[in-house]
Amino acid sequence: MNIPNIPNYVKGWLTDTEAQFLYTRAKACPPETVIVEIGSWKGKSTICLSQGSAAGENVPIYAVDPHQEDSYQEFEHNVSSAGVRELVTPMVKTSAEACEGWTQPIGLLFIDGNHEHDMVEQDYLLWSPFVVEGGTIAFHDSTSSPFNQLMGYLGPKQVVDKYLFQSKAFKNIGFTGTTTYATKELAQTVTDTLARWSTRGQKLLPDSLMLIHHHVLLKLPSGVLKGIRRLMGYQKLTLGR
Repeated sequence: MNIPNIPNYVKGWLTDTEAQFLYTRAKACPPETVIVEIGSWKGKSTICLSQGSAAGENVPIYAVDPHQEDSYQEFEHNVSSAGVRELVTPMVKTSAEACEGWTQPIGLLFIDGNHEHDMVEQDYLLWSPFVVEGGTIAFHDSTSSPFNQLMGYLGPKQVVDKYLFQSKAFKNIGFTGTTTYATKELAQTVTDTLARWSTRGQKLLPDSLMLIHHHVLLKLPSGVLKGIRRLMGYQKLTLGR
């Protein structure tokens, strides 16, 4: 298997390129580490990560999500039917609760939980210290897309701007779909720093357009925005995918 095989009935807000990215990075995840995803919802990303891991070093996946209503039952069904349940440890807790007493080294950290700024920042501050050198950190819904603006997904992008682009701990920053990813590397060269800021420069125009879009959206009555979000299936910002 070279690509994730996701059953058609598994719903989620993950593009094909993002699914392939998660699969590939999970497949390359080094042994003696684990994969952590913050926000699992119905398990679409979990399946990508698990199938990638199964094609690689069989690195365990910890799926952190407090779940709501019947989402856990659907998550279990979807992950099990995809044939990857044995690698997955569901943690039906908040991110902060799951991190209490955590000690395991993380080879891949995928953050896609509550999209409010303070919550995304908390996820980063809690879990990123456990990402190993050479490991990957990725944030879903963190790019300057009109969709993210419409849904009110500002937190992930703000955290990425602060902690990836302005940090000397990450390099090789890239984008796929609405996901921003980077490699943890504490020892960086001048070239690494220049490359990080060059990548940031490439996002200035989209960021400017996003800012304009945001101010336009702010002029819409709140009831109209809520109606649009409801029609698109998003009623709460706590949903990941």
